Amino acid sequence: MFRSEIYKLCRMHATGILIASIFVSLILMNILLSGTISGIYITSYDKSGSVTFGNMFMSSISFLQSFYVLPLLIIIVTAASFSEEKQNRTIYQSILAARNRIHLYIVKVTAVIFLISAVIAAAFFLGIILYLVLVENGPYGVPIHKTNISEILSFAVVFLLNSIFIVSITTIFSITVPNNTIAVVCTFISIIIMDALENISSVKRFLPTYLGDSSVFIYEGINGYQFANAGLLVLYILAVCIISACLLNKADL
Repeated sequence: MFRSEIYKLCRMHATGILIASIFVSLILMNILLSGTISGIYITSYDKSGSVTFGNMFMSSISFLQSFYVLPLLIIIVTAASFSEEKQNRTIYQSILAARNRIHLYIVKVTAVIFLISAVIAAAFFLGIILYLVLVENGPYGVPIHKTNISEILSFAVVFLLNSIFIVSITTIFSITVPNNTIAVVCTFISIIIMDALENISSVKRFLPTYLGDSSVFIYEGINGYQFANAGLLVLYILAVCIISACLLNKADL
């Protein structure tokens, strides 16, 4: 059944747009850093005026996050996975295949998370190729062997945790509202509200969007992120997933 869910996700237009947006962002970022375009000024938290592979890769992903491109696409893919089957009544077949609703929930969420992880892994290897070809020997390049691996891995973990939280929130709306579009809009508005609340210093440290802000690694490096935040974010994810699974188990489908 897991392979069937992956196949369904791969056939979605939103999945294709998700992959294309990340790859295009990587390509454009590497072209900008190649030195072929004049007037580019480079600054980073280490004040070196150069760009490591890690800086390039993290900036490409964070750029799409800052404009809500990645969150929105993740929401659309997740909502489609749950809501469309519920709307066209094929979810009954999925429940029979999964034997129970909790197992179905786990399979669907795991499939979305696997898809996101696979896309990021593919983007990582594409980024290496682009960096070696376009940037490393240019005016801003740094030898790729000087890449801070722990920084990139930490960034990837925090990014994935943030994505998993978005997936878990989306499942709640997908299960509780009758329409796929409404589920997407409700989830997207919730994410924007949480981002807006980060301007309130007394509450931002408890907000999942703040806890999963992977852009910190770009501006402050690995020492700028409090890894206790990741632990709290995991607790949020577990709580929301349990609520979602219970809602699906009791939902009138």
